[in-house]
Amino acid sequence: GRGSDAFGFMDTFLDRLFEYIGSKEVYHEKFLNATIAADDQSGNTGQMMDGSQINVDVTAPGAIIALALIFLKAESEEIAARLSIPDTHFDLQYVRPDFVMLRIIARNLILWSRIQPSIDWIGSQIPETIKVGVFSMSEEAIDCDEFDAEALFQAYINIVTGACIAIGLKYAGSRNGDAQELLYSYTVHFLNEIKHVSVQTPSILPKGLLQYVDRGTLELCLHLIALSLSVVMAGSGQLQTFRLLRYLRGRSSAEGQVNYGLQMAVSLAIGFLFLGGGTHSFSTSNSAIAALLITLYPRLPTGPNDNRCHLQAFRHLYVIATEPRRVQTVDVDTGLPVYCPLEVTVAETEYYDETNYCDVTPCLLPERSVLKNVRVCGPRYWPQLIKITPEDKPWWRSGDKTDPDPFNGGVLYIKRKVGSCSYSDDPIGCQSLLSRAMHEVCDTPSTSCSTQLNRASHSSFRVDQLVSTFSANPSLIAFAKLCCESWKDRQVLYSV
Repeated sequence: GRGSDAFGFMDTFLDRLFEYIGSKEVYHEKFLNATIAADDQSGNTGQMMDGSQINVDVTAPGAIIALALIFLKAESEEIAARLSIPDTHFDLQYVRPDFVMLRIIARNLILWSRIQPSIDWIGSQIPETIKVGVFSMSEEAIDCDEFDAEALFQAYINIVTGACIAIGLKYAGSRNGDAQELLYSYTVHFLNEIKHVSVQTPSILPKGLLQYVDRGTLELCLHLIALSLSVVMAGSGQLQTFRLLRYLRGRSSAEGQVNYGLQMAVSLAIGFLFLGGGTHSFSTSNSAIAALLITLYPRLPTGPNDNRCHLQAFRHLYVIATEPRRVQTVDVDTGLPVYCPLEVTVAETEYYDETNYCDVTPCLLPERSVLKNVRVCGPRYWPQLIKITPEDKPWWRSGDKTDPDPFNGGVLYIKRKVGSCSYSDDPIGCQSLLSRAMHEVCDTPSTSCSTQLNRASHSSFRVDQLVSTFSANPSLIAFAKLCCESWKDRQVLYSV
């Protein structure tokens, strides 16, 4: 992510990478020829050279990933523009569809701030020529013999899949609702193209993809989007996502091309969804995004021993991106874990304003870079506010004296108010001493008007005193003073 500050010979190095991609734009050809000649003399080219030409099929994936990592979040429009997407029918014949997906991922990792979880943003990634051609052929508005329909549709679905992977990386571990709904819709749509399911989603892709795209490519794109969905919902165990992954996991090879790589992707997605037993999630720091990108590399193996295009051991690098973000509230008197509502404040960023949301423990907290404060907001526990300065640092580690953890390794001690029951013992809130005492006092029967007046004032005094004993909530005290007294007076008037 350091961009042009990474090396002193960056210009020559970049030209070399773009040459490996197959780009025709070379700005320092003199130095480039010198470096290639040096490689020829040292004999380190291997399969990179096909005679005197560079074998782009071998060099392009590594060069694209290298450019994406060098300029990660750099917002460099110049580099992103050089990672161009074929926008003519002629160019589509010379760029492999899977390389188009890699270019889309790399472009959006460079232009990090522009990634948006919306259908319009995904549509903006598709060149107009491809978009018009695909929708025209899906509606049979033009003759398919005029263009290479397979090339158009292959490029289209690879662009969509690459954009979905970029969204998954941008919102990794955030449980963003818009990203979840969008990725879920695309997953179900691809699944409907392969085999009809009962789940209905809005029409976001042209129908009849299987007519122009082979079954294996659709299966690959389906599982890559499902994997991106699990990255967004990492550690949450969301039921809707789990049902989808369980359905994909239950499909047998007899239903289609469900090979080792696809089963591995589903198993990896389920592991992400329940990451650390619901205690961990993914970070979006530069090192974390780099690790996730290598883990989610969009080339799945065909068997356990297939390491030709991607070393399978690299699939375990997601561990670098994980961090423990679960918080559990513990009753300080009993030492037992309890449920408690928390109000979490997310700091203002360039993408959204400062927002508050409520969650019930145990729950996952946002990243440290956006977490502002956490407040105990339940009426049964004494209020507690933890103020945090948002910093772009890793999550706190227990035992670190230089950077103490305000959550004590994921444990937040709280104290229950006198007369209140825990949420597990009293989910509704009708068994506390305060509610039972008020109910008993207000329902005390009376026999005469004279005794009713005395009991009304005496009962209101008892309720007022009772409320102040068990709770300092001003609304409850006001209720006791006003509502209970007025109710007793009404009973006296009605009895007269």
